[in-house]
Amino acid sequence: MAFDTKTKGTHRLQDYVTRRSKWLPQCQVEFQVSNMGSTFFQYFKGALKIVLIGDSKVGKTSLLSRSHELYATFSDGCSFLKKPFVHSEVYSPTVFETYVTNVDTESLGNYQANIWDTGGCGVFDSVRPLAYIDSDVFMICFDITNRESFDNLTEVWLPEIQFFQPNTPVLLVGMKCDLRSISSNRESDHLVSVSEAESVAHQMGFAYFETSAKTGENVASAFENAVKIGHTSKKKLGGRKRMKSEFADSYLKSLTSISSPPELTTDPSTYVNDFKKILEDVANADILFKFEDGSQSIHAHKIVFWFGISAFRSVFFEKNWNLCEKFQDCFLVKETEFKGRTCVVLKKWFSRDIFVQILEFLYTGEVRISKDSEHAEVNELLNAAKKLEVVKLIDICEKLLDVKDALNHSKEMAEISLLPKHTVVNDFFLDDNLAVYSDVTFLIEGTLVFAHKAVLVARSPVLAALLSDKFADGKSTQVALPGVNCRSFVAVLEYLYTDNCTSLGKIPAEDVLVLADFFCLTHLVQICEVQMYGELLNMTKKDLLDVLAFAKIFNAKQVTEWCLYVIGLKFLKFQSIEKELELIVSEHSQFFEKHCWPPQDHRKVLKKYRQRVKWNKCDKRQLRQRASSCLPLNCHVM
Repeated sequence: MAFDTKTKGTHRLQDYVTRRSKWLPQCQVEFQVSNMGSTFFQYFKGALKIVLIGDSKVGKTSLLSRSHELYATFSDGCSFLKKPFVHSEVYSPTVFETYVTNVDTESLGNYQANIWDTGGCGVFDSVRPLAYIDSDVFMICFDITNRESFDNLTEVWLPEIQFFQPNTPVLLVGMKCDLRSISSNRESDHLVSVSEAESVAHQMGFAYFETSAKTGENVASAFENAVKIGHTSKKKLGGRKRMKSEFADSYLKSLTSISSPPELTTDPSTYVNDFKKILEDVANADILFKFEDGSQSIHAHKIVFWFGISAFRSVFFEKNWNLCEKFQDCFLVKETEFKGRTCVVLKKWFSRDIFVQILEFLYTGEVRISKDSEHAEVNELLNAAKKLEVVKLIDICEKLLDVKDALNHSKEMAEISLLPKHTVVNDFFLDDNLAVYSDVTFLIEGTLVFAHKAVLVARSPVLAALLSDKFADGKSTQVALPGVNCRSFVAVLEYLYTDNCTSLGKIPAEDVLVLADFFCLTHLVQICEVQMYGELLNMTKKDLLDVLAFAKIFNAKQVTEWCLYVIGLKFLKFQSIEKELELIVSEHSQFFEKHCWPPQDHRKVLKKYRQRVKWNKCDKRQLRQRASSCLPLNCHVM
């Protein structure tokens, strides 16, 4: 719709109202401005509708931004302004944006255009057709440096618009043509050539333009030709039917943004508290520490000493009696009448409290020193750590003694709390020689897996029950676990001992999650969920429903929520499985009220639009059939 010079003065009308406001009552001014606004938007209902489509990141929004520098655009609610183009290297995805713009053309003059910018990301596939309603011309854009975006012209974009708007003309636009001149010969081989693009355009009957939003090259020509093509087509179609006003009112409302995805979190680890419980476990202890000064004895576990470097590790695992002589000023090692149990007598100069702190450090990696600890107390702990060669604790104490002010002290304490947990070597659980002092063996898929009751009982309530004397397996040193995958079980053991599960990248997270749920290891379930969720967005409908069912069975609450979120995000695609979707929605109605996208009003518009497209195609077929039935024999409709 070309501008009429008599009606071109929208600014003049605004200025006129402003001038009259000096002597008109305020209520009359407000009425006239309001009336002007409604007249203005009524006036632009007939504007030529240009829709930009194409893959994400090809530069559609940049092209439109450059056009705002060339043409005045309705922007502040009352006037047309030109905006300077600002090139940005940061990609910001578009959902829907519309701009009423005056496009200057040689033959048609200043032409009113309603330009739509659409998002090319796959998540918008279901709602993008909202932008196609009553379109007058499409500008299909591709990036000349991105061959996939060029291939998608014929594989994605043309089929889509030919389904919804088969009679709407198309202009093909190549983007970022400024990169042709600066690309090396090797890079140029990967660019989409001008002849390739023109060939596709010629086959489809389209005009082709190469543009650069960065330099402004051919941007004006592309929009001017889009207006000419759209204007010519609009004249030919004449009084074509457009969607009813209530349709327009619905889809022109701003589309609500997609709700934020659920956050995947992991609960605080119980590792430290669990290993403190091991220290209190007398039933599965295999060391008894006695004090020469008569202090109360302490039970401990050899496997814990295997994890950290200390004099006890050297004595217990290297079994070198010369080492016993080396540490005889600190302690004496005695065998007891109980098989596998060792008695260690600590010399008088060890206070029980200091030794408990050393044990707690060896078990948990944490040390009970605060900013209020006396210098003498830290020194006493340091001397004991040196005697027993607890290397990491020596380093910590020396750092603390160097701290002068409370602020730095707090920083040091934060670093101490981040000490690494215990680690195990490869095949630790599958080799009896590596799994030293193992006191329980599991038979899984014909393989013996070695472990330690003290760790298992403290870390898992299910294993604690399984290995207790109340159950038959508790009386045996070998426990059969039929139906359990060996690699997954070893991964669970690694988590129990170290609070990490490095095997997750090598074995299916679902298999580990099943065992984690069985052994009531909530923290490990959450770790598995974090590993799984990245694949959910790209799953097929069937696979996603299978994962949803799996997550519900095995208490993977976060994966369940993520599956529901993806279903809500792709709700229109899941409507093809009506029965399953109905059950899921009824069970989680509150969730879908919040996360279903697009919103219900937009889904209704899309449904009516698709019905209209379908009816139009049916009407054309019926007209052809009727026409052919009225023709003489041997005549055909071409």
